[in-house]
Amino acid sequence: MKRQYRKVFIAEDNPVYRLSLEAALGNLYEEVHSFVSGEELLKALHEDPDLILLDHHFVGGQSGLEILTRIKGYNPGIQVIFLSGQEEVKVAVESLKRGAFDYVVKGAGEIERLHLVLDRLESVTRQARQENRPFWKKLFPISSA
Repeated sequence: MKRQYRKVFIAEDNPVYRLSLEAALGNLYEEVHSFVSGEELLKALHEDPDLILLDHHFVGGQSGLEILTRIKGYNPGIQVIFLSGQEEVKVAVESLKRGAFDYVVKGAGEIERLHLVLDRLESVTRQARQENRPFWKKLFPISSA
């Protein structure tokens, strides 16, 4: 079953982890594009991704927090899930302050945790859309089920 987001970007410099994310998400989204650096990802933002999975540490480049700030400056509506190899509370809090939807620690079981975060993201998005429905639908709610 395809998810509601159409285009997903993955920014991850570890090739093994990047390929595992692509495999895990490839059948859920229409388009999945991967980048080995935050800079590459930033150059492709004009392609309007709906969702970005963003690594915290890039070898020899900007930090994921810097990239997150630039993504949100470009388009605050892009949903970002922050990924890190370490459970750093300070970094997790800072990523959320800068607009990330969630912070997922890499390691055993992270794909399952990521799927739970994606489910929650879609639920929150769906609820927000329902609350912004046209006025007449608030007066006369019609079930879509």
